[in-house]
Amino acid sequence: MENQVYRIRMSDEYKLELYVCDTNELNPHRDIKEIGVVVYKDGEQIDGDIDEMELDSLIKYLTKCKEYISKFNANSKSTCEHNVDDLIRLNSSGFKCKCGKEVTYF
Repeated sequence: MENQVYRIRMSDEYKLELYVCDTNELNPHRDIKEIGVVVYKDGEQIDGDIDEMELDSLIKYLTKCKEYISKFNANSKSTCEHNVDDLIRLNSSGFKCKCGKEVTYF
């Protein structure tokens, strides 16, 4: 775990990195581990950390988000009757249907 970095590239200008890092507590003094967070914004680096309690809270939140997203996506219905032959490419990340609706993936 010490040498692993989880990277999320949000765009060319924004990146997020998570990793296990060392820190220490003061009363009593001891070495501990936590999650290091680095956000890269337009080439500028912003550092932060997530302690064990915050990590538990984040995991619970992300678990609820995953459950919500999975349930929503499983119940999502098609919004038009067109098929892939009816799509017009807008750019590298999306299409436009003949009905006028933009589609990011098909």
